[in-house]
Amino acid sequence: MKEHPLQRSWDALLILHWRRDNKFMALSLHCKQMLGKYPNELGKEGMIRCSAFAHPTTHVRVWVDTYLHPLNVKLWDIEDNKRVLDWCNASTGLDCVASRKVRKWQDEGTKKSNYGHLQMQVSSLAYDLERAGNRMSNPNQVKATGRGSKVGRKR
Repeated sequence: MKEHPLQRSWDALLILHWRRDNKFMALSLHCKQMLGKYPNELGKEGMIRCSAFAHPTTHVRVWVDTYLHPLNVKLWDIEDNKRVLDWCNASTGLDCVASRKVRKWQDEGTKKSNYGHLQMQVSSLAYDLERAGNRMSNPNQVKATGRGSKVGRKR
């Protein structure tokens, strides 16, 4: 398979934005500015490592970890961008594939987050019911009006 002429430039942008911990929107705009097209357009042309959809607010590190996990590992291990870029272009046919391990980890995090939100809602509802119950426990209870304060009294 013939390599796309802009492949190395795309990989360099991907590494740069991974190092900066940017969101995918910044990467997409930089790609449009430098390469003339957005990543999804380049993916349709057959460029590898940019074909998976990314929400604009997704961090590049999260996206790379999800779809290009071996590249993510290299980026954490090696600080030299040129070495990572050469490895990426020379030895791999690495393309966007969601890792099962990463997906499982993300699903577990989502479940825990959803469970936490549910627990907060339950405790908030219980608190509201308890407060409502205390107010309604004695319908004949007289509410204090504040007349006993010393402010405004005539002497």
